[in-house]
Formats: sequence, C-alpha cells, structure tokens
Amino acid sequence: MKNNYIALGLIFGVGIGISIGVATEDVATWLSIGIGVGLALGAGLGTHEKRKESACETTKPNYRIIKTTSHDNS
Repeated sequence: MKNNYIALGLIFGVGIGISIGVATEDVATWLSIGIGVGLALGAGLGTHEKRKESACETTKPNYRIIKTTSHDNS
C-alpha cells in the first residue's frame, strides 16, 4: 500500500483544528488553519520520504571484483 502523506496530514490537521476550534469557540478559523498546516506537513513529509528513497538508490555501493594474479619469481 502506498503511503499517502497528504491525506494523513489532512486527517490530523482536521482533528487538531476541530479540537482547538471547539475549545476556543471558533471552529471555522481553527479548522481552516488545521487543514492548511496538515496539508503542508503532509506534503513536506511525502517529499522528504521520496528524497530519502531516491538517495538510498543512488548511494548503493558499487562493488567491483578485482582479480589479482600471483607471479612466481623463482
């Protein structure tokens, strides 16, 4: 299953926004702030994970087998 960080950020943003909005009796403002922050954090986390995955692919070690021959100098 593919991780969808934007949706995850949106869900957490809505939850936190509604919670703060109910506590301060200003749900509309805090809901929109929570959605915006959640989307931004979700997009940032998704971009971070994609860069981390691509960095792992480019830093894989490239081992070369070096054959050595021994010479008898007798």
